[in-house]
Amino acid sequence: MQYTADQSKRFQEAIVMNKMKKPLFFTIWEDLASNEGAELLRQVRQLQEYPIILAKRIGTTKYQGVTRFATRYNSTILINPQYVEATELRNWINENKQMLIEYTMNSSAESASSLNLVAVDDEILSVSAIAMQTSTAESFYIEGEISLPEHFQRFYLLGCSECNHLVRSKIKREIQCINCRLPRMLIPRCHFEVEITDKTGTITAIMSEGLGERILSMTAEQIYDITAVKNELFPVAHINQLLADKLFRIQLQRSSSRTPDKDSGSLVLLSYTEKPTMFLPEESTSASGADRIMEKEPIHVTDAKATKKRKREPSTLPKLQSRVFRKQPFYSLRYDRCIL
Repeated sequence: MQYTADQSKRFQEAIVMNKMKKPLFFTIWEDLASNEGAELLRQVRQLQEYPIILAKRIGTTKYQGVTRFATRYNSTILINPQYVEATELRNWINENKQMLIEYTMNSSAESASSLNLVAVDDEILSVSAIAMQTSTAESFYIEGEISLPEHFQRFYLLGCSECNHLVRSKIKREIQCINCRLPRMLIPRCHFEVEITDKTGTITAIMSEGLGERILSMTAEQIYDITAVKNELFPVAHINQLLADKLFRIQLQRSSSRTPDKDSGSLVLLSYTEKPTMFLPEESTSASGADRIMEKEPIHVTDAKATKKRKREPSTLPKLQSRVFRKQPFYSLRYDRCIL
């Protein structure tokens, strides 16, 4: 079970997928999260099944260009309903069980605060190729290093505690929310820029909410306390040191919406997964090290006496090599969320 930043509401997140292999976020709120949401989690975690749902009177929202399903006050969820369409979908699940298992593992995150909306058949692009794209609301997948830029950032935005509507204020205070039309308290939301670099170049993207908190290893409240309350500089150098030499599989999307600090069309980081790396030893710069490599030969026995010989062999030190990334999938399976 998860809670909003002010701990006032509980919810569960899942990913739903249809026969067209189109994944979407599905947020289940309050009593539905405690009841139907808990049952869905039990089926995935304990039974290792992929339940079918029929959700009625649900809403759709769009956050940073990403469409999400969400329950409302009058929503209902039926699990494994007895309909013809459900039978057809069950047959599709049985035929694609391995794909669903792999997707569950890939989309599971290390943090309980977020899910990774990954592609079923993803294609890795280079940074330079993405920089030339001009369309909006389009997803991209790249592999590269993540770092924080050196220019000043606040690392948070303030939004309505009820509807998450973002405002330009820099301090927490009560406002008359233009979306809720009620007095609401502002709460901080993690929000900042990162730079993504591969061998072809560097691009800038926005990280926010749970993903941003996970990579910074701190909450939005802690970020606000450092930058706004204590008025201290954010430890950019320390974070970059922790991220150095790490390779990530990253999903990006061009946003169709605006934020107080960015126009539409900005790149938004939707998910990231760290890939394991392997480092090979470098050759010693000392010439004497290679010269000293010797190999013992067996003892040669003659009629007079036994003598022990030593023979100089060519150097067997490895040549200088650059870091090599192992091309193998990285999986992180967690049981506190489910794929439906």
